[in-house]
Amino acid sequence: MNAFLLASKRHFEIAFRMFDLNGDGNVDYEEFDKVQTIIRSQTSVGMRHRDHSNTGSIYKFMGSALSTYFFGPSLDRKLTIEKFLEFQRQLQTEILTLEFQRKRPNAEGFIREVDFADLLLTYAGLSEKKHVKMLKRVKKIFKNSRV
Repeated sequence: MNAFLLASKRHFEIAFRMFDLNGDGNVDYEEFDKVQTIIRSQTSVGMRHRDHSNTGSIYKFMGSALSTYFFGPSLDRKLTIEKFLEFQRQLQTEILTLEFQRKRPNAEGFIREVDFADLLLTYAGLSEKKHVKMLKRVKKIFKNSRV
């Protein structure tokens, strides 16, 4: 999930173009399904889901839920770049909100400085070693802080 949160708008625009096989500026269900099938067959994550019935069923459900969201219940609508980018924005906002709530904000809606730093560092794409080192520095600076 971290990769998804780190992905820029530009990366999502490129991904959209990858799904737009006929280059008409929209993605229909057939294009989406073709690319999804290729991804499942050629990536390690896709192969794991394909080869294990217990995770494969979840993967299939998520795929069908996304298909319905993007293309409607009859799978006959077109997906536009605007709707795709709005989906990215909304999902990123919801995930980050859940992460923030997990840090248990106080009555005023604040979290500890260390928790805030941990959130920032988690999505900064740093190595675990660098993350731990930087978090130790923040803990040292804010050791007496209480929110």
